[in-house]
Amino acid sequence: MHALIVWLCWVGPPAADGVEIERSRDEIAPVDIFAPGSSSPQPEPEPEPEPEPPAPELSPEPEAAPPADDEIPVDEDLEEDLEAGEEPRVIVVDASALGDGEAFDVFTHAGGRTVVGKQEMLERGATNVGEALARKPGVRTVEGNSGLGSQDTKLQVAVRGVNPRLSSRATVLLDEIPIAPAPYGQPQLSLFPLSLFSIAKIDVVRGGATARYGPQTSGGVFNLVSNPIPEHPSVSVFAAGDSNLDFSLGGAYGATHGRFGMYLEYAPRVGSSWREHSDKLVHGGLAKFAWQFNPRVRLESMTHGYFEDSELPGGLSRQAYDEDPFQSQRPFDQFRGMRAGTALKLDAQISDRQDLKIIGWYNHSYRSTTIASNAALERELIDELVTNPRLFNVMGLEPRWSMRFDAAKIDFSHQLSVGARAAYELASLEEYTEDLVAEVLSKDVDARSSAYAGYVNEKLIFLGGDLAIDVGLRFEYIHVARRDNLGAEDPIERHYAAPLPAASVWYAPIDEFALFAAYGRSFGPPQYVQLSVAGDESQLDAETSNSAELGLKALELGGVYGEVTGWYKEFTNFIDVGQDSFDVIPKIHIWGVESELSWYPGEVWDQVGDLELYAGYGWTDSHIVGLTYSGSQMPWYPEHEAWAGTSYGFDFGLQFGADFSYTGRQYTDYENREIEDQDTAAYGPIPAYAVVNLWARVQAPLPRGWRLEFTGGIKNVGDTRYFSRTDDRNAGILVGRPRTFYFNVGFAHDFLPKQLRPPRRKRTRGANTRAVGQVAYSPHWTTLGPN
Repeated sequence: MHALIVWLCWVGPPAADGVEIERSRDEIAPVDIFAPGSSSPQPEPEPEPEPEPPAPELSPEPEAAPPADDEIPVDEDLEEDLEAGEEPRVIVVDASALGDGEAFDVFTHAGGRTVVGKQEMLERGATNVGEALARKPGVRTVEGNSGLGSQDTKLQVAVRGVNPRLSSRATVLLDEIPIAPAPYGQPQLSLFPLSLFSIAKIDVVRGGATARYGPQTSGGVFNLVSNPIPEHPSVSVFAAGDSNLDFSLGGAYGATHGRFGMYLEYAPRVGSSWREHSDKLVHGGLAKFAWQFNPRVRLESMTHGYFEDSELPGGLSRQAYDEDPFQSQRPFDQFRGMRAGTALKLDAQISDRQDLKIIGWYNHSYRSTTIASNAALERELIDELVTNPRLFNVMGLEPRWSMRFDAAKIDFSHQLSVGARAAYELASLEEYTEDLVAEVLSKDVDARSSAYAGYVNEKLIFLGGDLAIDVGLRFEYIHVARRDNLGAEDPIERHYAAPLPAASVWYAPIDEFALFAAYGRSFGPPQYVQLSVAGDESQLDAETSNSAELGLKALELGGVYGEVTGWYKEFTNFIDVGQDSFDVIPKIHIWGVESELSWYPGEVWDQVGDLELYAGYGWTDSHIVGLTYSGSQMPWYPEHEAWAGTSYGFDFGLQFGADFSYTGRQYTDYENREIEDQDTAAYGPIPAYAVVNLWARVQAPLPRGWRLEFTGGIKNVGDTRYFSRTDDRNAGILVGRPRTFYFNVGFAHDFLPKQLRPPRRKRTRGANTRAVGQVAYSPHWTTLGPN
């Protein structure tokens, strides 16, 4: 939560979910020249001293240019307030479940939630989403716990005790649209089709969103927010690299011309990681178009394409690791994949109290892995090469509608939201086995699923927004089928259905402090791999998970921001799917505490300046029931994690910071084996380790409309040697990142009309209110403009 600061102008009592309560705002959004879709800056008047206003109430801002004042529909209650001489309040009703992911959306969310902005990603030199989410409360991200994960182009994240392997239990979204190859049958993100350049921020919902999203939310909801369409013509370029010879590039252009908006970007990546045999070539791009029919109706499309060709260094035996932890003994393992997807969104504000959203999407994904059956440097010494090409076609339709009702006389309002989803998946799963004699087709499976879901959600708002009670119910029905085209197995056809209730309460006794409690249920049907290798019918039962949480949040409480949450999660029929195998565990209990606090003493004492101090701690414990695992702890989750850091910014545009993180001892298998596997080293404990990082950031003064920023730093300053493991076919030890020097530089230009060009760079003391939890924005210069 460092490196960003948001100016929030507080004008009313706190509300119970950022987009669903009466509120108004005057906000300077985060500055980020690397977000090519950022809106152009607006001129700022000189600040005048005013009495400190009361607490804020925020509402989302549209991405495209707003309509003229005389075109904006006026709410009747707003007119009545003006006539009565009362302070007006703006009513915003939004069918989106997560809002804009701004500071107040996070604060008023009744559950654990974190937002990571682009500036924080750049400061830490993140090259992928997993690295950007490291050191976040309740979030577990690993640099490798699968054979595919030995290449850092994959995404391996989860929350609250859930195995992060290829993010299979997380609902990962791009602008609230699923991006998994097949969200129901193949949720693993072995192909992660996005560049970090395309992402403006990452909204992580650890709890409190099970009714709106599904089916699998036990591993969290990760909404990746793409760069918005800018209001005025804007062009930007970006470059990043590190001492491991890993380079990323990006270029984008966007503008709004009258009712029409557009944004185009291209983001390639090339180079290698810190391992031998880890070369990668990535091409990614995104195009967004929008048409504003009128102030109430907007149509927007988003299309993205992605191609990856990369080598997989795989795991090492203990002997090979001791000889050279950065080598690879698997020169024939490789990955290739591509994806093309498109989505169409219609947003219609039917009235001042009704909002309708309709989203349709289609994705075509292909990925293929080739992995040797044993580690060897020569082809003659390899028993078999196994290639797994997989093809997926997925389409879906999601309508959402929200209506708000008010009872002004008793200071009560509520918002009713309903939504539905219809999704269809077609999959082709093949396997080719090649030995020294010939290559044969050893598996040919067609799989398909159709899924239908609906939800109803009711939010009750009392005490002028200080108290909110949210109840909801989601119902999932899934039909899944599999056919073996080689005739070796009989066809399988199964039906699954489950109600998924959710409830939460949020209460703010004072403007800067809130308490919350929440409950939710998650549901996971068997996956395509499981259908192919299940030994009996009992292994095809669905997985369910119940979770509860209790926590508190602080926003601008004497310069303190943060969250402390205790949580519990229970799994029944837990399904852990690997590359070509799976485990079913009857019952798992997981519980823990996640916390992070940030303090900005400059909000209390002006002479301190732009200083931030932050610290966090996570504790996770668990108990596995069933088979030989009874009494064990969940793998991949250390019992203790801790982190801390500081940053300081000067008025002339220089920022620097340091952070420390500690990861406790953890296991890599459900049996919690203390002795390392002597053959492949795939199993065994991972020792505790600690890492220190340093960074510095400069925003260069340039003529109006031009922007330039540079960031450099060192990851793992002490060159601490730590590692992970994988138990796939390319099993073994995966060494962690060594000392790495990194840089990134960005350049942008906004083609602004003269009357909209802002003044020269200027810092305004007092405009430094931070965001909730992990987000804080830092507009050092008004010349850089809003995000």
